[in-house]
Amino acid sequence: MKKTKLVLLMMFAFMAAAIAGNRDSDPSLDFRFANEQVVQEGDTYYFLFDVEVRATVAGTFHRDMQVYFDYNPAVFGTSIKANDKITVEKIGIMAEEFAGNFKYIWVNESIPQGYGTDNTPTRYYITSETNFPGFPPSEMFHTEVPADWAGYMRAKIEISSFGHPAGIRLIGMIGNTTFMDGGQYYQSITAQPVVYAFPYGYMNDLMEYMIVLDTDPFIVSITPVESISVPFGTLLPDAILELPATTTITDSDAQVHVVDLAWTIPTYNANLAGDYEAIATFELPEGVVQSEPETTLEVTTTVTVLEAPVYTLSLFAVPEEGGEVFGAGQYSEGETANVNAVANEGWFFVNWTDLDGNLVSEQPANSITVTEDLTLFANFEEEIVEPEVFSVVLFSFPEEGGFVTGEGEFEAGTEVTVIATPNEGWEFLGWAEQPLQKEFFLSEDPVYTFIMPERDLTLIGGFGPVEVEPETYILTLLVNPEGAGEVFGAGEYEEGEVASVDAVPNEGWVFVNWTDTEDNIISEMPANEIPMTANLTLIANFMEEFVPEIYTLTLLVNPEGAGEVFGAGEYEEGEVASVDAVPNEGWVFVNWTDTEDNIISEMP
Repeated sequence: MKKTKLVLLMMFAFMAAAIAGNRDSDPSLDFRFANEQVVQEGDTYYFLFDVEVRATVAGTFHRDMQVYFDYNPAVFGTSIKANDKITVEKIGIMAEEFAGNFKYIWVNESIPQGYGTDNTPTRYYITSETNFPGFPPSEMFHTEVPADWAGYMRAKIEISSFGHPAGIRLIGMIGNTTFMDGGQYYQSITAQPVVYAFPYGYMNDLMEYMIVLDTDPFIVSITPVESISVPFGTLLPDAILELPATTTITDSDAQVHVVDLAWTIPTYNANLAGDYEAIATFELPEGVVQSEPETTLEVTTTVTVLEAPVYTLSLFAVPEEGGEVFGAGQYSEGETANVNAVANEGWFFVNWTDLDGNLVSEQPANSITVTEDLTLFANFEEEIVEPEVFSVVLFSFPEEGGFVTGEGEFEAGTEVTVIATPNEGWEFLGWAEQPLQKEFFLSEDPVYTFIMPERDLTLIGGFGPVEVEPETYILTLLVNPEGAGEVFGAGEYEEGEVASVDAVPNEGWVFVNWTDTEDNIISEMPANEIPMTANLTLIANFMEEFVPEIYTLTLLVNPEGAGEVFGAGEYEEGEVASVDAVPNEGWVFVNWTDTEDNIISEMP
């Protein structure tokens, strides 16, 4: 997208005197430039300016004027773009009036002198002529040009939209003056008839502009891509890989950029020799914009698919009398050859081999992709009448039960032996055809020999899991000390079975605990449930029952009749007896003593 920035370089020169040629030394008209500006209308920029006029001598009238526009590379450099888009919006002083009087206007926009080449002087001129009614001059209606500046002409110049500087210099025909007043005249107020003066070449103002529309650089050219050739049969993706991945473009600032190419080959056929147009599109790099008119962002080139090589396929029957071969001939590279070998009567096809004896195929009919010269031999052998043979097919059921051997092809009437081998944990049950049931077993011997019948035979070797006797363990129970009690639960148990054991003490003994042979305490309960996982010996430990001694406590009152005592009687050894002494009236308790007069207590 174009930027809208404008660079406006202005050079002014103001000259008050005439410069050269046949001119009045006291010019009576002044011209100047005014209201210079750059405007945008849509996407186009224009340079606008006004020409203004005033009279410096009273009684000055205007007849015609020429204004020249000059593109001068000597002033503005060598990048000037020729521009013929100059228009005049109005001539005359406002609303078709000049100095307040009605006028006739004739405007000539000339064919540019030298137009068509950039960077060379190119000139346009605009002529305006104001004619008043009546002729000869004595009959003209005259009105003075005003003494104050008045608008005379508005010009409009289109600026190039391609980034070229639009250098504009306004000059005159004589001595590089800006204006040539071709018919200026003025009249003497006192003299009759009117005196006409025709001064030429007035230059009152020199305006030089270089106007540049500052744009992003735009694409100018694309570097072509050379054509390529690919072998016959090259696939489209591989053909595209042979094309260059990049090319370069040049922008309006003469900068070169590398761009990535995205290729397509619309009509490509890998298996048809010929030329194919390849088209690559690309995107403009950052900072580069489209041209006006737009440039197609693509390059084209030619991809040539070369003719396919032709190869010879030679076929031979070995021996010749063994049969016939079909399909020999010439084939293009990649073409499919259908070959076949047909055995003659009394012969049969064996295989196809190549010149080195390598096996190519064991099938008589084949489709071969030809990629080189190739010689193949169809090998035949004479038929030998063989006795009729039948097949024995063996299966294990279930498969995990074991494996069977001995299957194959056998002549009818020959002896055939099949063997069934059970896997660990399995046992052989028997041989049978369908169904596999005991009443249909042909043999329960894993090695089964039979005479081959005149038919194919399918045998099933049946297997079943082996019944495994569980492991048994012995539980031994002992009494410690002997005779202290009885134990129950000893005997043989299967692995994992739970043994119920119990220990019963004899009279005068009590149970202590169960221990093993290493004196580890197993339980302090006489009755227990013990899972059997190994041979085990347990010992029931007893101890004698404790019987306490019985003692008699005798209580006496001293003197008799002095009071009463309580608590006498029999007690077990260690038992605590509660005694009490209560004095009768008139008596007091003194103490308790034993029979040896030892004081036991002074408390009653």
